[in-house]
Amino acid sequence: MSAYATSTDLTARWRVLSNEEASQADTLLGDAAVWLRVWFPDLDARIESGDVDAQAAVMLSCAMVKRAMLASGHEGQSSGMSVMGPFTTQVAFRNPEGNLYITEQEMILLDGRSDAVSMECTGL
Repeated sequence: MSAYATSTDLTARWRVLSNEEASQADTLLGDAAVWLRVWFPDLDARIESGDVDAQAAVMLSCAMVKRAMLASGHEGQSSGMSVMGPFTTQVAFRNPEGNLYITEQEMILLDGRSDAVSMECTGL
């Protein structure tokens, strides 16, 4: 099974990648496709039938990989602090391990469901 997106798709949505980064991105995009197929086993069939827009899988794959690549250089570090004289800077990393994940909002894009409901109440 192939990836839903390429490093070219990621570049269009983020920034220009070096050759080394593009190679890493292609590997991670393949991994992202595996995770999407695990979380949504019928995703390929739903894309094929038109129930899900193929660009949604491209977009989510790129978002997953971008988050993972932003974490590089901070692997295993959940926060950092720098002090210089009276000045202090503190940073908390969102994804210190560089894991591939999707947000709840992104899940709705593929799943088509949300927790919101609509109901009509009639009088007594």
